[in-house]
Amino acid sequence: GTHSMQSLIEMINMDEEQSILEMSITNSIYKLACDLQGTHVLQKIIFCLKEENLDYIFYPIIDNMFEISKDTQGLCVVKKIIARFESKEKRAYISTQL
Repeated sequence: GTHSMQSLIEMINMDEEQSILEMSITNSIYKLACDLQGTHVLQKIIFCLKEENLDYIFYPIIDNMFEISKDTQGLCVVKKIIARFESKEKRAYISTQL
């Protein structure tokens, strides 16, 4: 289950693997963020992949951060996203959503 998925995410190192993961979860970001198990998978992706490869997670989370933050698990994901992204572009985008 969740632990197996997290272990697989830790081993991702090829662009093709990242693309497969992205295609698999892009339409489920909100659902994963607010799910008791899904949140752990999403947080593992946030910390294991490079910042520049996470736009498909960053924008849906930040664009919906107030709604997602109403959920306990969702709030954890929002906090992790804000802590993880350090580029000026992403920081500025977060500021515009506040």
